[in-house]
Order: sequence, then C-alpha cells, then structure tokens
Amino acid sequence: MLKIKHPIVFILSCLTAVPALIVGVGLCFHTSFDPTILGKYTTGYFLFLIGWFAVVVPASFLFGRFVFSTQTVKLSGGRTGHVRPRHKIVVLLLAGMALIIVGEQLMRSRVTETAATLHRDRFHPFLQNTPRSSSGRFHINDAGFRGEEITLEKPPGTYRIFILGGSTVFCGETTFEDTHPRILEKELRKLYPDRRIEVLNAGADWHCSQHSTIKFLFNIQDYDPDMVIVFHAINDLLRTFRPDEISKGRYKPDYRHYHGAVANMVRPTHTVWRVLNIYAGYWCSDFLRDRVRVIGPYGKGVNGARMLFFPKAKPVEVEQWLSLPAFDRNMRDLVRILKARDIEVVMGNQPFLYKQNLSAAELEVLWFPMTHRRKGSRPSLESMRKGMELYNAKSEQIAREEGVHFVDLESHLPKTLEYFYDDVHFKVKGSEAVAHAFRDYIRDAGLLQQE
Repeated sequence: MLKIKHPIVFILSCLTAVPALIVGVGLCFHTSFDPTILGKYTTGYFLFLIGWFAVVVPASFLFGRFVFSTQTVKLSGGRTGHVRPRHKIVVLLLAGMALIIVGEQLMRSRVTETAATLHRDRFHPFLQNTPRSSSGRFHINDAGFRGEEITLEKPPGTYRIFILGGSTVFCGETTFEDTHPRILEKELRKLYPDRRIEVLNAGADWHCSQHSTIKFLFNIQDYDPDMVIVFHAINDLLRTFRPDEISKGRYKPDYRHYHGAVANMVRPTHTVWRVLNIYAGYWCSDFLRDRVRVIGPYGKGVNGARMLFFPKAKPVEVEQWLSLPAFDRNMRDLVRILKARDIEVVMGNQPFLYKQNLSAAELEVLWFPMTHRRKGSRPSLESMRKGMELYNAKSEQIAREEGVHFVDLESHLPKTLEYFYDDVHFKVKGSEAVAHAFRDYIRDAGLLQQE
C-alpha cells in the first residue's frame, strides 16, 4: 500500500493541479477547422491536448508540492533557514499581481494599435486613426496616403486622383502593389502613357462617410485633386449598431456613440482577458463561442491569427437601419463639396460576400455581425445582406440625383472566396476586379482624355 509521507501537502498539491485539469477538460470541448483526428481535432491541436495532460497537469501537481512544502536552506556562517509555504504564497501573489499589471499594460498598448491605421503618434482628434509614414507593406508616403511620394503643389501636367473609403480602400492586409488603388494607377498609366497620373489611397480602417468628408475638407483638397473616387457602405451600416465593447449610449446621427478604432483608448477594459477570449477562446468553445476562420488575402491568416472566437449570440433581424439617413446626408455633402470645387466625382457601391445559400466555407469566414453583438444578440446574415443592398442602392441614388459618375462595383465581384477573404475585404483577385472596374469606366467615359 502506498504510504504518503505528508498527506496535507499531497492533498494541496492535487488541488493545485485541479485548475489545470479543468482547463484541459474544457479544451477537449473544441472542434477544429479541418479536423483529422476523431473527426474533431487537427493533428497539431491533438498533440497540444496530449502535451497538456502529460506535461502541464503533472507539472501543476509538482509545483503545488513545491509551494506547500517547507524547504531548508543553508545560510552564511553554517546557519540554516526555512522557506515555508506562506513565504512562497506571498511571493507568488506579489509576482502574479505584477505580471498581471505589466501584461495588461503591454497588451493594452498593443491592442490599442491593432488597426493598421491607428498609432498613438498619429492620433487625430477628428479622424481618430490615420496612417503614419512607413515603407514596406503599407508604403505610406510623407503626406499620410498609401502611395508614391507627392508634393503639396501639383506638378504641371499631373492628373491627381484620390480614393476615399474605409479598410476596403486601404487594404491593410494586402501588399502595396496588390491594392486596387495601386493597380488602378498602373493600369491608367498604361492607357495614358503621355500623361502623368497619380492615384493616392486615402482610405483607413474603420473610416466611414463622415471621416471622408472631414478628410477631404481639411487635408486632401490642399493637394488639388482632379478626381475623387469614393465608396462606402459597411462602416456606415455598422454605425447603426451599439456593440457592447465599442460603443456607448444610444444611437447618434453624428456617430459619437460608436468609438470604433479608438474604443480601447477611450474605454479601457480588461484587455488581457478580452484578447484571450478572441484569440485563444478554445476552452469549451463548442458551447460558449462562435468561431471564425481567418484566411486573409493570401490564405495565410492575418497577423498570425488563423481563428477568432466570439461569445455566442442569437441572430436577430434588423428592422430599422438608423444610420441610413446620416449616410445619405454625409455622402451628398461630400459630393456637393467636390462638385463645387470642379473636381470629377466617381462614386461606387461596396461589394460584399453576403448572399443567400452561403456555403459552409463561406459561412466560416464571416465575422462582422459577431463583433457587433449587444446583450446576447447580433444582426443576422440575412439582415446584413439586405442592409448592404440598401446602402448600395442609396449610393447609386445619390450619384444619379447629384449628377456624378457611378460604378457598380458589386456587379464586378462574384460573391466567392476567390474574391473575398471575409465579409467585405478583398483578396488580390477582388482588388484587381475593383481596379479594372474603375479603369474601364474612366476609359469608356473619356474622363482622362486630353482637353
């Protein structure tokens, strides 16, 4: 019969291992995308589970035995001392508190800048998030636009085009050369080799029609643009909602209720816990979470993430799109401002993946409704489809009534994963389709013909 020398220490050590055991059991209640083992886990995840029970749980027991045992240590002069459990517990509590505080601050600093266009040194009191100068993938010029370097004073003979919009214009997960503004620039230069053509990407993550109006008035117009291309929908549509984590109060037509990109700056939360829930919410995810496959524009995920988790929420039908009147007002104001300055205006609608009879693979990548849940409910995918159609129809109506050019981008992008990697963001093939749609319209309408 096994004789336990210190039964109290043994019991406490077992209790120390119980949380690790509970976590491990909970991790079993997760179903991987593309499972290969037991119809439930990928090989990597299955090996992770084995490691958890073979290493982490026993290590927790051994750690508990160390903490709740008294160690004798030799001191100088031949003396001995005793490190008792209470001493270790106090040290562990202090170290744990320090680790939590430091981890929270580091994580909050990182999460605050998750948007590609949000950096503390470029915070803008009206635009919120704006790009900062950088080379490499983003290729942000000194003026803050994604494109080649430009001067404030337009060189003689230059035709300057700005494209306004949100993240579907900025294309932050795509290399510079694969963004549709850059592709459009190269295509137009091929069509008109005798003209000096500049196309500047003035999009930004989270930006909506309100941001574009502000951006033009107080920045872009100083660069003397000849043409402005603009398309919005999804970000204005989302302002209808009041998500638990990124909004406060009732809907306001100036969108002040919706904090968006700066939510982590103005509404500090327990960032570590929230990030763990989003990126590592495997624990009992079969029951507690909705999961999203992250494929990104190149099929390699986004910033290392291949899966996101969100608390389960009940899909509900949206009966009223509160932000539609504000969208109408903002877009009309922007168009009228541009026309008053004799700037050529080309409006587009916004392509999207929502459709009836979505395939299982397409359903896995849709995540916008999940981020806009409130009190346990979220907009249904059918509501999102109808809403996008409504906002796109409004864009076309505005263009027609204001007498400006309109490009039906949605009709140029098939609703498949060849063109989209999530609800609205483009793969390279999607960016090419958008660029070609604008190129063809500009060519066929003769907008760049020499006067």
